[in-house]
Amino acid sequence: MVRIYRFAGVRPDPSVASVIAAVPYDVVTADEVRAITAKNPGTFLRVSRSDAELPELAPDDARVYQRARENFIALESDGRMKKDPKSGMYIYRVLQEGEKKHFSGSAVALMLMTTGKTTYDGMSRPGMTRRRTGPGTLRQSRHTTAR
Repeated sequence: MVRIYRFAGVRPDPSVASVIAAVPYDVVTADEVRAITAKNPGTFLRVSRSDAELPELAPDDARVYQRARENFIALESDGRMKKDPKSGMYIYRVLQEGEKKHFSGSAVALMLMTTGKTTYDGMSRPGMTRRRTGPGTLRQSRHTTAR
């Protein structure tokens, strides 16, 4: 059984959305992220790939996640990212190479999570699924990744 919930999203202010917009975190290396952030320090990659700012640490070190949190809070505190005043469900469209793709965003509670397994999308680069399950997430609560 799947339960879908509305939530109040946190989105970029339209005036800076093009600065904050970033490629998916799992398609760039840490070196590529450092090059991008050198040119654009406002990119969301500073949140989604904060490991690039701390190359001396393992990507799943708790201090990397703390840096991501700090970078996200900075985006919120100066008004570049704003929480929507009302909860909702989100639908967005991506136009890539002439093809339109539609996606939705909502909070979902899956019964699968109660069985002790999470799903693996099979499309991420090796190691990235592990990064998504860092400190305080399913990996640390003894859930496993099904493939």
